[in-house]
Amino acid sequence: MKRGYDRRVVAEALMSPSLPRSLANTLSDPALDRATILPVGRRTFTDPGDDITEERSLEFALPGLLYDPLMGAARVSDMFAGAAPIDPNAVTQFMIDAPLTAGLFAGASGIVPEGAVLGAFSGGRKLLYDAPYSNYKIDPDLPELLKRGTTVKQTSDYVPTKTISPEDLASDGYLLNLVGDRTDVGSITRLLGEDLDVPISLQGGMGYMRGKGTGAWASDPNVIRSLGKKVQSAEGQPVYGTYNAMSGTSSDFANMTRDVALRNFDPKDLRKKDVKDFDQRFKKQKESEALTKDFPGLDSPELNSWLDKSGTRRAALFKFMDKAEWRDKGFPNITQARYAIQDPLLRDLPAGVEQYAGQSIARMDAAGTQRPTSELSMPHGTYSVDLAGDYLGGLERAVPRSVLFPEWYNLRRQSNSPMASDNRAFQMTPVLQPTNDEWLSGVMRYLESSR
Repeated sequence: MKRGYDRRVVAEALMSPSLPRSLANTLSDPALDRATILPVGRRTFTDPGDDITEERSLEFALPGLLYDPLMGAARVSDMFAGAAPIDPNAVTQFMIDAPLTAGLFAGASGIVPEGAVLGAFSGGRKLLYDAPYSNYKIDPDLPELLKRGTTVKQTSDYVPTKTISPEDLASDGYLLNLVGDRTDVGSITRLLGEDLDVPISLQGGMGYMRGKGTGAWASDPNVIRSLGKKVQSAEGQPVYGTYNAMSGTSSDFANMTRDVALRNFDPKDLRKKDVKDFDQRFKKQKESEALTKDFPGLDSPELNSWLDKSGTRRAALFKFMDKAEWRDKGFPNITQARYAIQDPLLRDLPAGVEQYAGQSIARMDAAGTQRPTSELSMPHGTYSVDLAGDYLGGLERAVPRSVLFPEWYNLRRQSNSPMASDNRAFQMTPVLQPTNDEWLSGVMRYLESSR
């Protein structure tokens, strides 16, 4: 008779909150060590007197093939039981270790049904997920894990979202592009399974214009000045500013990414050689050498001052840090940070040559009034100047730029401008798109076809 196993029973036993804690205690016993293949190993320890690693005689040790998945099971089980903060890196590693080890031993003992695939996940090998908010492919189960471990509470500082129709915009008005990152608004009260004593404030992004103490948009002075002039050029006709989503990694520019990614970060917890290697390679990368040549180093007391100087510096640092190589060495996980601070409606918007917009729209102040955000009742933590306007609502779904701004898009194609440069051109140039009957027909047709 063929012998099999019940995946649900195995999973429930593995995730039992009582078993893993005793297992974790056993595995953390200093009398037990990890070996490579044979069940013996030579213990190492660091002499605090001279900071030199020394060795002792051979003793019993669990082979890594057993030690790694058992330790992983203990850690992951504690996470799901609420006894430890959720660490997606540890979960991912456990998901890699456990099926391989279980397959080897189950296959040898005959408890796996005949024909089962070694290390298979319920029907086959998992394909990694290409998430817009990560520079490397991630496990497809990671987003759900991060979702369960993260809580962003909406506060009374913002008016609720409202759905409007394109028909609500005046036919003699204009649509204005407000291009920004995907950050959320509210307060992070739970991060990676840990309840925060001090919530982390999120100011948007798309939801900025819903603030009871803000205008329609906030950015750097030159950007706001240019947008303000464009509003004034409409000569009193209605101008509707619509949020346009940048790429999923654009939030690296904002201080909100730093607030999450570098929270509790201490370079002393890492190997000195890894920190030194990171600093040297970051400073020498050619794509941002002009920005990074004066980088003080991760363990420098001047790090925050260096990051304060510009968002482009922050973006360069977090882009370089967002690699599996650094993540696996214990550096801050930038993918996790981006997930935590981004608006759930925007996280999975496609990133490419097409941008999406329309989910948040404001009626702009006709005079193009500009104010320092520091003077508002709700100052922004990254951007220094506000452009006045009032939130109206958002369309039922995100609409492609080519549909919302057809005149601009058609001119780009007629001039043979490469589509690869559309995002940059659109971000750098304020555009007024007439909200006439032709525009309305195109947008309504798109919304109806996608229902």
